Amino acid sequence: MTALLPPAIEQNLYKTHQQVFDKAGSSKHNIWQQVFYLIPFSDVAVTAPKIVVYADFLSYTNDKNHLILSYFIEKIPDNHLDTITKHKRADFLWQENCLECFIEYNEQDAYFESNVALDGRYNLYHFDDYRTPNSLPPRWADSSDIDIWLIKNSAIVDDFYAYHVCLDSHKTAIITKLNPTVILYQNKVPVFYANCHANPPDFHNKAYWQTPLNLG
Repeated sequence: MTALLPPAIEQNLYKTHQQVFDKAGSSKHNIWQQVFYLIPFSDVAVTAPKIVVYADFLSYTNDKNHLILSYFIEKIPDNHLDTITKHKRADFLWQENCLECFIEYNEQDAYFESNVALDGRYNLYHFDDYRTPNSLPPRWADSSDIDIWLIKNSAIVDDFYAYHVCLDSHKTAIITKLNPTVILYQNKVPVFYANCHANPPDFHNKAYWQTPLNLG
């Protein structure tokens, strides 16, 4: 997809992304890196901020792989967003402003969903196949399969709110499809953001997920 931001702003956002996740003294291999420009979808007319997500998939010398995500949300009038103050597991976070990511490992039917509220509450869900099991709240993922290593926000960068999330997984778990998404509410109406949308929006539909480009 064509870049939506001036090169200087893109560089500053990516620099912030890298600085947050820098681990001094840790040996790492960057498996892939990708940028996602999220497109809004809403049933009503809205003023939608630009949203860009930087994603890197790293393998460290320990026994974990890390998916590191930076969500940058444009600061526009009336979208005064929260600050990370909490870190606890909670359900139904998609009913408010929420940073999400859907992850397929090793070309399996199963997949995981991460939810992070803008105040730092989070959850991780595990599906065996498309929306299976079909229960609410969804089944919690086991921390031995996938876990959240870090959730934080940094100062506004070039008029973008910055939120950062790191997910770790087994050394043998290689991401084969990815779908970072966001839900923002305007006047209690959800606006859905994804790199590519089904109609109606369906973040779980793997046909609209992206296959990361392996760096080798």
